[in-house]
Amino acid sequence: MEMTSPEKPYSAPTSNPSLVSKEGISEQVIEQLRLTRGWVLFIAGLGYLACCLTSLSGLFMLLGLPGLKENLQLSVPDNLTAMGALYITLGLLYLFPCIKLHKYSKAIKRLIETESSLDLAAALDQQRSFWKFCGILAILMILLYLSVLIFAGFLLSKAEFSILQPL
Repeated sequence: MEMTSPEKPYSAPTSNPSLVSKEGISEQVIEQLRLTRGWVLFIAGLGYLACCLTSLSGLFMLLGLPGLKENLQLSVPDNLTAMGALYITLGLLYLFPCIKLHKYSKAIKRLIETESSLDLAAALDQQRSFWKFCGILAILMILLYLSVLIFAGFLLSKAEFSILQPL
């Protein structure tokens, strides 16, 4: 924004029209989102890869290792089914932020093409949706950790330790 002219000190400030798109969106805003888009796609891609590897590990634990245990007479823990189901669940759970990041990237691409304020609002809404999901997931994880700590403390309070008892 430019300042008012010395001849008209009480006039409204003016802006440089060359820095504003068709609908009044600053070119700097569009450029910053354009630069962000590549990193958003990169993180989304890494997330998709992690989801696939986590889910495949879970499937292997469910289907592959029990068969290997019998054929090769390996010592494999019995709770492998529960671990496999947990890995698959985590793989699916972490798929949602990746989808949200991908949608955010597509909304940025549309904004770059159209320079529309509606597309800017859509891109920011996708970003808000991603962070909302991450925030809810963080709250749930904190609650899960607290409940595990409370449960472990309860179990420890009921346990009898021979180390603590006098000889």
